[in-house]
Amino acid sequence: MNIPRAALGFARSIAYPRLDVPTYLARLDALADAARPYVQDAGSLAERTDALSTFLFDRMQYRGNRENYYDPYNSFLNCVLDRKLGIPITLAVIYVSVAQRLGMRAYGISLPGHFIAGVYENGSEVLLDPFNAGRRLSTADCARLVREGTGFKGHFRKKWLSPSAPADIVARMLTNLCNAYIQMEDWNSAIPVFQHLLMVQPDAEHHLRDLGYVHLYDGSLRQCADLLEQYLRRAPDAEDFDSVLNSLKIVAGRLALWN
Repeated sequence: MNIPRAALGFARSIAYPRLDVPTYLARLDALADAARPYVQDAGSLAERTDALSTFLFDRMQYRGNRENYYDPYNSFLNCVLDRKLGIPITLAVIYVSVAQRLGMRAYGISLPGHFIAGVYENGSEVLLDPFNAGRRLSTADCARLVREGTGFKGHFRKKWLSPSAPADIVARMLTNLCNAYIQMEDWNSAIPVFQHLLMVQPDAEHHLRDLGYVHLYDGSLRQCADLLEQYLRRAPDAEDFDSVLNSLKIVAGRLALWN
């Protein structure tokens, strides 16, 4: 899966029907072409990652949107390219995409609570935080980011530093967009995002449950009931089976009053 193409594709499908995907992909190509002289003159892997960070975050002025972190625009790659504002995952997608175009073995890393990037070469790895101007990270820094982002107080797990699969990255981008719309109580906008999540992760039953509840909040009781029924059929051993079943009974009772 080509992550930028997939991200631009869901942006076009969900919110920007006239979005020209090839044009935005060409902008990533242009960023890589402009960055190449800065990166190719650097020596070590760390120096090259720093050079790319300096180019993207100092010269081109991409930055994390701290003032309005949950703005849905931060989750649409086209908007991040236009506004130069984003959240960790969208800025990491840009960094990784440009780095890969420069021949670097770059990848996204889905830390709990904070998305970062990594670059690997000849047994060496550099971890960096695109949300914080590409600052290099130690394992201790990553543990701190997890604590700050999730409140987790246990031991840091090295497996969290494994490269994330492209489908998982796209799903996390969509989840962030869902969360933004849910925080705004914009249920109607959240619905197509959940539908895309189901396409990306068809075996994740909880998306059926969550989409059902969003339809409930949006006033679509029939759709809610259908989705909750699907969830209960597919996840009979779920911990929340009884609570979802109770919700379904309440929805069914309301529907019965309409008949």
